[in-house]
Amino acid sequence: MVNTHELSYTYPGSNPMRFPDLTLERNSSLLVLGNSGTGKTTFLHLLAGLLVPQGGSVKIGDTNLVELSSKQRDRFRGRHIGIVFQTSYFLKALSVAENLQLAMRLARKKPSSEKIESLLAFLNIADKAHKKPYELSIGEQQRASIARAVINQPDLLLADEPTSALDDENALRVAQLLQKTALENNSALIVVTHDNRLKEIFQNRIEI
Repeated sequence: MVNTHELSYTYPGSNPMRFPDLTLERNSSLLVLGNSGTGKTTFLHLLAGLLVPQGGSVKIGDTNLVELSSKQRDRFRGRHIGIVFQTSYFLKALSVAENLQLAMRLARKKPSSEKIESLLAFLNIADKAHKKPYELSIGEQQRASIARAVINQPDLLLADEPTSALDDENALRVAQLLQKTALENNSALIVVTHDNRLKEIFQNRIEI
């Protein structure tokens, strides 16, 4: 379902970065490990279509992201790819539920209060639906970020350093929650991190 081939990317004034080929099916997960500066986040941005590689291909299903225009990639991402960023980004003026409604509208889907309520209940933050994001704890914000990433039932769920600021117990809990949520939504899951603790959770992994 997710396939990359001979991906490469070069920032101005830097040496080319080359990334390993990967193939990942639905309901499968992959941990991408690497130290800071090895290109993990660049790899994630290539997978998400946020960056366009200088060489190689990224296929989600039958769609090669490299062949799409910028506008087409944005539209495709909204419908088929969910991203959990290292830092939570919400519209502060909107409640958690309203942020999720906006994510659905941007993907050209009709907002569903029932779907939002069900997902927030699954993530144990149903009582936070009408709170503003800044009123949530860090852990609750992470769960809300996961909810926003999967509300449109993406084919691919990407997570960038989701546990780097967490203690051992909460790091493992978030990793397990990502896996559980991806399975619930029939998504492929890729987590990029330098956090070696996650080796306890993910058997399928590569290093950059």
